[in-house]
Amino acid sequence: MAAVLARTCLLALCCLALPALAQDASFGFGQQTTRTDQTTQSSSTEIQNSGSMTTQTTTSDSSQSESRSESKGIDVGFGFRDNNHDWRDDRDVRDSDLFGSWTLGQENGSTCTIELKNMAWFGGYSAYVPAGCPDGFFSANRWVLSGNQLLLTDTSNTVFGRFRASGGGRWTGYRESDGARLYLNFKGR
Repeated sequence: MAAVLARTCLLALCCLALPALAQDASFGFGQQTTRTDQTTQSSSTEIQNSGSMTTQTTTSDSSQSESRSESKGIDVGFGFRDNNHDWRDDRDVRDSDLFGSWTLGQENGSTCTIELKNMAWFGGYSAYVPAGCPDGFFSANRWVLSGNQLLLTDTSNTVFGRFRASGGGRWTGYRESDGARLYLNFKGR
């Protein structure tokens, strides 16, 4: 009777342990930990070069070499929003903030001084844009703050340039006809 009981207990133990072993679980059976403390003389060298690092450690008994590399990148994109997108920051810009002289420039191109005037003009305000400004702006004679965008237009509402506040009295944007990058820098009243 004792032999039957021993076999039954062994069978029950195997039935309980088998699923755990099948799932690669460990109860600690057969595990052995060995720790050796040894005092040796060692030297270490690190070399860093453009994102990779090599560490070599040499002891009197053995040599170990480790090499790690890391790659970092920055993705910079230039794009322009669709016509209905709200560009401006959360702070409110009033029309009166924009009256005065501005430098209109094309990135890596020509610049000129324009006047955004405090004079109502065809549903917006009058703008003086002289000859010599970046291509396509000579016909602009009106400006309007539309949502969060400053638009340079003509009296027929043809948009020549779209700008958004970028801080510090600077507005960045693009030319409507070809997407060329533009900026407006405030000069004064």
